[in-house]
Amino acid sequence: GILGWVWGGLYYVDSEGTRVPGPAFAVGSGAPYAYGVLDRGLRPGLGVEAACRLARRAIYQAARRDAYSGGRVSIYHVAEGGWRRLAQHDLDDHAPFWSGPAPSGVVPAPCSP
Repeated sequence: GILGWVWGGLYYVDSEGTRVPGPAFAVGSGAPYAYGVLDRGLRPGLGVEAACRLARRAIYQAARRDAYSGGRVSIYHVAEGGWRRLAQHDLDDHAPFWSGPAPSGVVPAPCSP
């Protein structure tokens, strides 16, 4: 599937061409776990940095519970003006702090480039 900003909102288009509007999307076998995190944390007015942290938590939780989720992940901000990649990580390198504060001496990569 693909994701894009059209008709004044965010849409996911699946492999059959069905357009689904929504505020955030998770796709794949780990999606149910990611949606659990997104449903708790997504709210109107959430800033880009906070949304990136929320996406990190959602990805981390999905990968923790689903053997087929993880690896190299990218986080994008998609809006009316286009898209930009905020972060790209190898989940194995960042797993210790994706769900909370970094351990002492570990510096997490920022969400904003």
